[in-house]
Amino acid sequence: MQKSQLKSELKLRAMFENTLNPIFVFDGEYRYIDANRAGLDFLECNKQELSARCLGDAILPLDLEQRMLRKKDFEKPETFEINYPIGDQVKTLLLNIVPVKAADQNVIYGIGQEITHYKKDVEQLRYLSLHDPVTGLFNRAYFEQEMSRLDAGRNVPASIVLCDLDGLKFINDTLGHDKGDALIMVAADILRDCFRGGDMVARIGGDEFAILFPNGERNVVENICRRVRWAVANHNKVSPDLPLSISIGYATRSGDGKNMNDLFKEADNNMYREKLQHSQRARGTIIKTLFEALKTKDFITTEQVVKFRQLVGLFGTDVGLSDTSVSRLRLLAQFHDIGKVGLPEDILFKPGPLTAEEAAEMRRHCEIGHRLALSTPDLFPIADWILKHHEWWNGNGYPLGLKGIEIPLECRILAIANAYMAMVSFRPYRDTLSREQARIELVNYAGIQFDPQLVARFIEFMEVRAG
Repeated sequence: MQKSQLKSELKLRAMFENTLNPIFVFDGEYRYIDANRAGLDFLECNKQELSARCLGDAILPLDLEQRMLRKKDFEKPETFEINYPIGDQVKTLLLNIVPVKAADQNVIYGIGQEITHYKKDVEQLRYLSLHDPVTGLFNRAYFEQEMSRLDAGRNVPASIVLCDLDGLKFINDTLGHDKGDALIMVAADILRDCFRGGDMVARIGGDEFAILFPNGERNVVENICRRVRWAVANHNKVSPDLPLSISIGYATRSGDGKNMNDLFKEADNNMYREKLQHSQRARGTIIKTLFEALKTKDFITTEQVVKFRQLVGLFGTDVGLSDTSVSRLRLLAQFHDIGKVGLPEDILFKPGPLTAEEAAEMRRHCEIGHRLALSTPDLFPIADWILKHHEWWNGNGYPLGLKGIEIPLECRILAIANAYMAMVSFRPYRDTLSREQARIELVNYAGIQFDPQLVARFIEFMEVRAG
């Protein structure tokens, strides 16, 4: 009989120790008496350390904490969600507390299931359901939820501010969505910093932000809008390579019963009126800013740009181009590499030869510049030339592989003048060539990279200028 009982106890002990879920045994004061391996692993302690601990060391739900303070016994199993601060983290356990009345003593069993990761996943899902994944601001769903909540109390003062990023599609289409996302983040940071802690800032669309002011008074809203405009202007001074323009509209109610949807429409109309005034100016500002940024991404100085414009203009006239074509050719000389603003600086300034991947990335500047020019009235007439200014006479250029006279004459003129200027100007990655050395290089590449007849004409043109 004793052997059988011992064998049964050993079997129960083995089951207790090897159960995958944490199991704890508490006395009437909720001090730990025992724990299985999973329990010790969860608490990150050994048996000796366990005896100095109490369930009250954890972060308990209020009803369990009050019951323990009153020393009220459990009459039936109950389940609680308990947080355990362990090391530098907090673990969560779903603990089923089971009172056990034995002949010699009353003990409490705690049978747990760790739900730390589950809780984090739930919190993450809840966060994602209410927040914009790019900026971390609240999303449209939460914004509309808060609007509905404020709508319930129509006699409560409230304000809405709407902000729209001018030219975001232009940036996405020309410089890529990475630049567009960076611009969105800049705008989000500015709005987050400018508005008060209690104001709800949300991204409600691709280029739209909305701010909800409970009890927002008109003068407060106007001051904050001025603060946003100042922050945008300051950003453009500090970061000219990422130009930002924001149109703002707002509307307020002072407990007059106006519903939130009408308030939103009023703010939207005010924002749209400002956007109409901004749109053309913003695009021009972006182009101007991008050109200024190009100066920092190229080795050509303002003085060299002026000389280059004069050179291609004079050569274009010498070739017999019309005044209109010469004027556009000068514009091409200034903006042919505008697409470089969309390229990484580590490629643009790499001192050695480019890898195949880097060369492919570099060649994208023709297409980027083409899209920029198509979106800009001033550059629209030269958009096609910007796309084709790296085509070679033998068809080995890019991006279209055009050959011979398929390449626009203006692009062939620019290619020769540009190569000549590059060779006789300073570059940190190679020695400056003499005019005679540059002339020899042009001759060597005539019929390969350059129109051979234009090369001969250019050499004759330069000799006349030098003489």
